[in-house]
Amino acid sequence: MTALIKSGAAVALIAIALPAAALSAAIDPITITNRVLAEVRKTASDGTVRTDLEPAGRVTPGTNVVFQLTVRNSGKQAATNLVIANPVPAELAYVGAASGSPAPELSTDGKRFAPIAQLTAHGANGQLRAAKAADVRVVRWRIASVPAGGTANVSFRAVIK
Repeated sequence: MTALIKSGAAVALIAIALPAAALSAAIDPITITNRVLAEVRKTASDGTVRTDLEPAGRVTPGTNVVFQLTVRNSGKQAATNLVIANPVPAELAYVGAASGSPAPELSTDGKRFAPIAQLTAHGANGQLRAAKAADVRVVRWRIASVPAGGTANVSFRAVIK
């Protein structure tokens, strides 16, 4: 199976939540962009192997990808108390936070967010069990502040099922 992942199309942002008073003043200058990158292993002439991130195009099951989200504040004041949530597409299994990114809050149902150790999921027999990373359906970050003219970056890793 081959899947086509287009940057900007594969990631749907669920919400930007701001305090009500700040919403009308701050939402217009906030933009969120995303990129989907594939992890590509490359072997150098000396035999060392490194992993590079390249724009994801056609990917196959087992390919690791990184979803990078950039929150840009083009306003004249800091944007505070931002919450961004991103669904994990059904064709992917969540792996973890990407290198250099804060760890997101996780959800198996899109309603309850917590660290993976505190989440549950339904097993094949319908019984509740401890959640695994592959059960994660939504990732969410709380960003305390993005300064005027500044950006904040968050990202997560997943694998193509």
